Amino acid sequence: MKQIILKLIIGFLVLSGCKEEDSTFSITHDQLTDTTFLFALASSAESCGVLLSNGVNCAQSVAFSSTNVATVIVTDIVNAGTYSVDGNIITVTLPNSDSENPMIFNANTEVTELIRISDGSNDIWKLAIEGIDPWDL
Repeated sequence: MKQIILKLIIGFLVLSGCKEEDSTFSITHDQLTDTTFLFALASSAESCGVLLSNGVNCAQSVAFSSTNVATVIVTDIVNAGTYSVDGNIITVTLPNSDSENPMIFNANTEVTELIRISDGSNDIWKLAIEGIDPWDL
């Protein structure tokens, strides 16, 4: 009985030692192509209506439309640029933008959320889903 328990403990320790704890991962351009991520500026349809009446969009967005083309909408300004991927970090460069440049995001492993790290806000931009309002993502 002691030998069985000892073998189980050794087996557990061996398996535990093999567990991958590395939190780094890499995403590909293909995972981003034809995706849009949103950061809600409004918390409801009502607050969205107020923003729209003042000429401001209800959400900010970043759309990845090809292997390295990105379109960013911040409040009501459309900016076009390029993006690059390094591991799970996405850098969006906007050559003709008055907003933050570059914008840098950290993607989660499922590539369903981007955390905006370049401005220090750590705002979470969520993968847009057709038919779902930004504040409901």
